[in-house]
Parts: sequence; structure tokens; C-alpha cells
Amino acid sequence: MLQIIISGFITSITILMVGKIFVIPLKLQNRETNFIDLTIIGLFFFGIISIIINFFLPLNKILNSFTYTIILLTYFYFFKLKNFREILIFGSFVGIISGLMLIKTDAYNPDAYLYHLPFIKILNEHKFILGIANLHSRFGLVSIFQNISALNVNYFNNLYGILTIQICLLSSVCLVFFQNIKKNLENKNFDLSFYFYLFAILFCLIRFYRFNDFGNDTLIHLTIIILIFYLFSFKKDERKLIILIPLICVFLFAQKVFYIIIFGIPLIVLFFTKFKKKLIIQNIYLFFILILLFFKNFLATGCLVYPVLFTCFESISWFDYNSVQNIKNLALSGEAWSKSWNTQSEVNMSEYIQNFNWFENWKQNHFQITIIKKLSIIGSLIFFSFILSVIKEHKLGYIKKNFSILVNNKFLYIISFYMIFCLIIWFLKFPIFRYGVGFIFYTLFLVFYILISPKIINKFFVYSLITISIIFFSSKNLQRIYSGNLPTMEKIFIKGINNKKFESKKILTENGTDNLVIYFSEGECGFYKSPCTNYFDDKISLEKLGKYKIIKY
Repeated sequence: MLQIIISGFITSITILMVGKIFVIPLKLQNRETNFIDLTIIGLFFFGIISIIINFFLPLNKILNSFTYTIILLTYFYFFKLKNFREILIFGSFVGIISGLMLIKTDAYNPDAYLYHLPFIKILNEHKFILGIANLHSRFGLVSIFQNISALNVNYFNNLYGILTIQICLLSSVCLVFFQNIKKNLENKNFDLSFYFYLFAILFCLIRFYRFNDFGNDTLIHLTIIILIFYLFSFKKDERKLIILIPLICVFLFAQKVFYIIIFGIPLIVLFFTKFKKKLIIQNIYLFFILILLFFKNFLATGCLVYPVLFTCFESISWFDYNSVQNIKNLALSGEAWSKSWNTQSEVNMSEYIQNFNWFENWKQNHFQITIIKKLSIIGSLIFFSFILSVIKEHKLGYIKKNFSILVNNKFLYIISFYMIFCLIIWFLKFPIFRYGVGFIFYTLFLVFYILISPKIINKFFVYSLITISIIFFSSKNLQRIYSGNLPTMEKIFIKGINNKKFESKKILTENGTDNLVIYFSEGECGFYKSPCTNYFDDKISLEKLGKYKIIKY
């Protein structure tokens, strides 16, 4: 337990240090920054550093520990002990939350064992391998958080760093939003932002209490919640947020290529801001980071945006007919499974996804069983608050007033339309709950804000809701810890390995001068030797390009 808490502490203060360091080139040192700002900046650039290093070297413990040391020395060179007390407080908070969420937990199954952990293991043991998606198609879909996690494995954190890094976002959101709620209550400032802080902290505590439900997607949803927080705060600190909003949109794209649809947000910001020239000039660096991300995708998959076929290059050696078939199958199966194809056996995937053939089956299965169930608590909370509002008001005129406040804010009105547009895209293409939580959250918040009367907002009501949510969050985790049904967290890294038969095959270059040993198993690889896949294609071969290995057909 102590090791988990220490890892959470070390990880969080390191990410904040990275954030503080990069505040300088972003020219934000004269702006007020909070834990969310520093965490987002820190995670983003920590991930970019990881990607760049891995082009040349494996992210092993020695290199990662050296990187940590450089970060520490750089921070103290620029900042000495300035504001270090606040960093230590945040680190302690993350350490406690890490202990509560990670003791006797499991990772997100099956994705963590299928490709998250295997890919992190590859990053720890190998420098960049071209065509890695040919070994397993999901290696082309990895998030920047796999790079962040891989760089966080060092002699300070050990393997705990893979998991504690994921707690930083949730901790920063809860801490900053609670601070803002407290401040607004003291000043009796119940504006639109206040309602957002309240709903967001309740949603996070109720929805994101289980670490084994995190995966890559929960981190995306937390990032979207932070993006919305920035959008609601835009007019309060425009000079800072014209830098952070484009950054966080690129960060979302680096987590999952589907969120390229969020790139419309910076364009809306550009239209409304008074600092158009500054927005463009100070975010030019993001253009080069996007080139880096596209280049990484190209080297790993043969495509700029995987698995979008028209962005692929058939002339390169690690992309051929077999790769085309893999992409077509991946794109088709991804959409079909998102629409609950696996819960019926009457039609094939291609026919199933056409002309809303999927809707009735999806509604009866995923919508009614999964979405309604997972949103039942937050839905009940909205309904309870609405009933209290009606009792207090005796009429519904306040709803029209709340709606008018939203509509009269042209910036947020346009943003709301755009977020609902993204929700529609999600519904039409990938209507699985874990892909759309961020957009669903925003829609539910709009309902919450419109239906809640300002007359029920007071310290007792607000703190009662937060206290109930904290009790729910804590009790669920304590129940897991004391149930004794799950193994210790260390078992995540060896789960299933002792009970599975792993085989290996050495693939050689044509001239036989170099080789690569590939491990494979009928089940998930987990954090086993690398590179590892749960299926092996005998057509796979090895090629060299300078000092780089290429996996190709």
C-alpha cells in the first residue's frame, strides 16, 4: 500500500513540475495557473517527450530515471522552492487517491491485457518498431497515455508508475472544482460556471470511482470535461485559454484519432477571441507536434490516421494488401461491435450497420442494459434536484430564464451546438457508452442547468450532494479493498501469465543479419515479454531500414 501512495505522490509532483517548466515557453508564467492547467500541460509534454525519445531509444528504467532527474534539476533551476508547498499538497492528495483506487484493483479488462500493457512493454524494451500494427492491429490505436505510462516506469515508481499516472487527471479535476465551488459559495456567485463545477465533480465521483473501468476512454472523458471547463472560463482568462484550448484538443487527438472531430473547437475560439493573432502565433508549435503525431502513426501503421484507408500509403514496405484487409476488417468490426452486433447472429457485420438495421438490437441491449444503468444514479440526482426546484418555485418559469441565460451567451450557445453535433456523430458511428461519455456528460449538464432553480442552491444543498458523492466514491473502493476477492495490484503485471502457454518465433531479415523474437499466446499477453500478440500471422517478416526494424507482410 505504501509503495502505491509513494508512487502516486512522486508521479503527480513530477507531472506538475513538467507543467511548470513548460509554462515558460508557453508564455503563461504571468498568468494564474491551477492544478488542472499544470497537470494537462505536464501530461501532454511528458507524452511528447516520451514519443521523441522512443524514436531513438527504448524507454527502460535507467533512461526514464535519468529523464526524471533532468526534470527535477530543471524545475529547481528555474523555480527553486517557489510554490513547492502547493505541489507537495497536490502530490499527497494524489497519493491518497491512488491508494484508495489501486489497492487490490484490476486493470481495464480486456483492453489493458490485450494491447495497453503489451504496447507499454514494447516501449520499455524496444526503440520504435516500424509497422508494429502488422503484429497486432490495435497497436495502431494506442493512446499517448501508453507512452506517458511507459516513461513513468523508473527506479522511483517501478511498475506502479504505469497505473498511478492515470490518477492525476481525476485528482486535479476534483480538487480544483471543489476549490471553485467553495469560493463561489463564499461569494454567493452562482453563475453558469458554478453549476458546471458542481455537476462535474458529482459526475466524476459517481461515474469514475472504479479504476478497473478506466482504460484509455475514461482519461479521454476527463480531458473533455477539462476542455469544457476551459470553454466555460474562456471570457474570464482569454489570454491563457487561447493557448490551453488548442493544446488540449491536440492532446485529445493524441489519445484517440476519433477526436479529430474536436478540432472545430479551436476554430470557434478563433472566431470569438479578441486575440486572433496571438492565438495563431503562439500555437504554431502545435502544428509541428501534429506533424510528429501523424509521422508516428505513419511509421507504426503506414497511415496518417489509422484506420482511415484513404490516409494510407500503399507504396511503403510495411503496408500492402494484407494491411488493407486488416484496416477494412478493423474499421468494419469496430463500428459493428459498437452497435451491439455481437448480441445477435442473424446478419453479418456489413448488412447489420446499414440503414439503422442495428438500432433496435442496440437499444434493447447496450442502451437499456448499459447506458441507462450507468447513468441511473446521475439521472436520479438530476430528477431529485428538479423536484426540489419545482417545490421551491411552485412554477416552471425559472426554466425559461435558465435557458435564456445559455442562449444569450453566443459563445457557449455555439459550443453547445457543436458538442451536440459530436454526440450525434458518436451515435451514428460508434454508439458504445465508453466512447461517448464526454459528450453525454455535456448534454446531461445542459439538462441539469436548465432544470435547476437558483433558489435551491445553498451551502447545505451543495455540500450535502458532494458529501454523498464522496461517501459513494470512498465506500465503493473500501468495499473492494476489504472484500478480499481481488488480488494485490502487483498481480496485474503477471495476471494470467502463469496459466497460459506462451510460444515464441524468431523472424529474420532476408539476409539473416538481424532477427526479432515475437511472443504469442491464445489469450491476452498482459505485461509479458515483448513484442507479444494474441495471434500470430505466419506471413509476418522482418526488414531493416538503417538501424530500425520493420515488421511487414
